[in-house]
Amino acid sequence: MASLGARLDAARSALWLRKCNQVGPGVQLDGRPYVWNEGRIRLGPGVQLSSRPVVSHLVTGPKGAIEISEGVSIGYGAAIASQGQIRIGAGTRIGPFVVLADTDFHVVGDRLSAPEARPVVIGRDVQIGPRVTILPGSTIGDGARVCAGSTVAGVVAAGTTVAGVPARVGGAADGAASRASLPERVQGAVARALGLPSPPPLSHGPGEIPQWDSLGALRLLLVVEDDFGIRLGEQDMVRVRKVGDLVSVVETRLGR
Repeated sequence: MASLGARLDAARSALWLRKCNQVGPGVQLDGRPYVWNEGRIRLGPGVQLSSRPVVSHLVTGPKGAIEISEGVSIGYGAAIASQGQIRIGAGTRIGPFVVLADTDFHVVGDRLSAPEARPVVIGRDVQIGPRVTILPGSTIGDGARVCAGSTVAGVVAAGTTVAGVPARVGGAADGAASRASLPERVQGAVARALGLPSPPPLSHGPGEIPQWDSLGALRLLLVVEDDFGIRLGEQDMVRVRKVGDLVSVVETRLGR
């Protein structure tokens, strides 16, 4: 007969996951997750979901579906949001503060319009490090490894290890980039993070760059942290109104 503690844990899990459509046996929670389900959420047997010390989120819209297979573990502070379909294969390990979404939530230039969702598929036995962002339409093959702080945009082949923003095999800054001035490096980081055809002027900011929305700002923060080996806080990014401001923030963090 199960102990009182085990029965209480099972009761809490059933209560906190009651909005899910299917919860397999042996699902384990550490802390209470935030679950908002207007579509479909399925948790396979033995899934482990941490929400301590930071709450993890599972969110679906009316047409959204989140399918998490057997034995998946998800670290605290994770945000998984679907307006279409997100599938995570068995045995995959997801680190803390991972952001995984199949939509940008609004059309650039028109916040009242909903963009088309693009499915995200993560294979079996994948390892995803902390602070990884996985963008709409991405596919990660079986056994792949995504290093901490990376941004996945597109296809990661099975069995490969990728890093950087965007994540790639052997991801690192090339020699030309390392010889560039600090403002040029920051401008290049902005272009890569936001998918711009060329580096923007130092005087440009969100008003001139439509891609610099909330999700774009998150991608930009991760790119800058990865490129310069620094950590940026919320107060740092509040100061940034244009690319030149970002140069100043990076200079301060580097102690220049």
